Amino acid sequence: MNLSDISIKNPVFAVMLSAAMVVFGYLGYRDMGISQFPEIDFPVVNITTYREASDPETTDFTRDRWTAVLGGATTGAVPASPDDGYVRAIRGGRASAPLVGGCLWLLMQTMGTPWEIELEGCILFFEDVDLPTWHLDGFLVQLLHAGKLDSVAGVVVGEMAKCDWPHHGSNDFARTKSVEDVLEDRLEPLGIPVLYGLPLGHGKHQAALPLGVTATLDADARALTIDEPALSA
Repeated sequence: MNLSDISIKNPVFAVMLSAAMVVFGYLGYRDMGISQFPEIDFPVVNITTYREASDPETTDFTRDRWTAVLGGATTGAVPASPDDGYVRAIRGGRASAPLVGGCLWLLMQTMGTPWEIELEGCILFFEDVDLPTWHLDGFLVQLLHAGKLDSVAGVVVGEMAKCDWPHHGSNDFARTKSVEDVLEDRLEPLGIPVLYGLPLGHGKHQAALPLGVTATLDADARALTIDEPALSA
């Protein structure tokens, strides 16, 4: 009669034997020195990290700019799109200040939280994708009434990809204001330099942009220049 037959006929014995094996195994493991552990060659996993943007047409311009910035080339003028160099000054002027911001939709999620964006004395940068212009208008009105734009030094509006009419998946109509209409209505009266159209955002061409560093916005020259290195040795 083997152990399995005994265990079937005596289930209490089987349970007690299993418990004993667990207890003595734990005690043996606890008291065993590291040198007594079996030598194991753990597998090495190589992970390749790559960056792809939301637009499936991500280009060499995007990749070259991204790798250049990561390589330390963080200062200098932010390049215009290689396909369409259209960049517009909503209001002229020049300002040098820390550059802060990001996707407008996400920035608005910080409002009323401990992580609410601070814009005083800064150049605000924002961009977005698939944001109907009435949402853009509402967000800017909210920032205005919250006092967030009272002390900004300037505004850089990147690419507002797929935000103008016709906006897919909605029932808006041709009388909807354009992105530039909204920017003129809400930002031009601030009396600060406002620049629109650099390839910053979710579009086909993307110029990687360091934030939190000092930049100069020269709306008259239609230029944004990063003055302070974002990386240090």
